[in-house]
Amino acid sequence: MEGRVEVCTSVAILTEMAGKPRDKFHWRGELIKATIRHIAKTAKVIKPSLKINILAYEPDNRILECAQGAGAEVIVTSDKHLLDLVAFEGIKIIRIADFFKIIKEDGKNEACISCKQTQDQDQRHIPIQLCRMQPEPV
Repeated sequence: MEGRVEVCTSVAILTEMAGKPRDKFHWRGELIKATIRHIAKTAKVIKPSLKINILAYEPDNRILECAQGAGAEVIVTSDKHLLDLVAFEGIKIIRIADFFKIIKEDGKNEACISCKQTQDQDQRHIPIQLCRMQPEPV
């Protein structure tokens, strides 16, 4: 993977993400709002044009919709159901730990997790599902 990394999300993903910290970690409303606002500012918010319904858990389909709408090359996730797909319409689905290995192997340490950087031809679109607050062990 060469070039920069662009994080993509959608309103549906942000809405789903807002419930995770409250339910799993008992975060307060203001912290959740601030976190979601920060993600919305730093990620490219995609408005998917197609509705996908191939996975039983509906929120997982929103990840696929976002990836497709963004023209993504890869989905980075720790979600087992998404990982079991291995790929979706040519979009690779990889674990978070594997993503960091790829970045490390590139050796450039230039991965930019913000769409506010230059929008050059070499930029990659990667929707990231944040369903865990810590990265998986490498």
